[in-house]
Amino acid sequence: MRGNFFYKIITEFQPSVIQANAADTLKFVVSTKLMFNIKVPLIYRNANKMGDFIKSRYIKTLNYFYISKLDFVISVSKECEKDFVQIFRYPENKITTVEIGVEDQIIKKTPLLFDAIDKNSNVFCHIGSFVPEKNHSGLIRVFEKVLEKYPKTQLLLIGKGYLMQEIKHLVKEKKINNNVHFLEYRTDVLEILYNCDGFLLPSLIEGLPAVILEAMYAEVPVVAYRVGGVEEVVINNETGWLVTKNNEKEFLRCIFESIEKPEKVNLFKKNAKEMVSSRFLNIKIAKRFEEIYFKCLE
Repeated sequence: MRGNFFYKIITEFQPSVIQANAADTLKFVVSTKLMFNIKVPLIYRNANKMGDFIKSRYIKTLNYFYISKLDFVISVSKECEKDFVQIFRYPENKITTVEIGVEDQIIKKTPLLFDAIDKNSNVFCHIGSFVPEKNHSGLIRVFEKVLEKYPKTQLLLIGKGYLMQEIKHLVKEKKINNNVHFLEYRTDVLEILYNCDGFLLPSLIEGLPAVILEAMYAEVPVVAYRVGGVEEVVINNETGWLVTKNNEKEFLRCIFESIEKPEKVNLFKKNAKEMVSSRFLNIKIAKRFEEIYFKCLE
């Protein structure tokens, strides 16, 4: 039924190219394209390290079938591009990297939620769905140790997901629920980031998350694990703190440093904002997509 509806859209709109974002969309679009013999070039937006999700020969074979029907792949990071080529033996002349973009805008207002937070406390933020790869449980373990030294510190968790109740229970169990705030989905993410003292990303799997670039654009220092394409933007001791995955002791040390060394923080913020402004604004990212679309049509 959805395939018929999609084919109707293609027939009426007559696009020059079709871009599938994420694996489920790819399967749907390829299936519809084969079913209705659609001749429009198909581009896939590869947003993750596929190798992190392929756990069996069957899944790899199934994905290989769909990928074989592509005309071009646009990866979200160099690391994800390299992984894609290796996993599927994909032609290097049919894949390139175009990162996530950030919208250039003026950030002014302070969200009302900050009215209830002590002005003398440090506020850290995490943005991500409550799923295992985002590692909220690891973040809570680290944050509990932050509170031992800085008991007024606050942690804002933005996002939803099936593990949210489990994390809420963990927070309550550790008796730190007065310091951890579950904000669910928000439309004022940049404003929240702008009023925070740090952005924390202890993910175990990533492509290149837009939230890191948004934090940098909002001039918020970043502490993150070295996974996926994160190290392509979080350059250790230059644009942020980059920590080996699962090294919670080092992650904690970097948080302390972000609190205790304002000169270093200001340098990281300056470097990161300049990097995002020069390379990752949406107007520049859109131009790169446009160039690839025309290349596919040629």
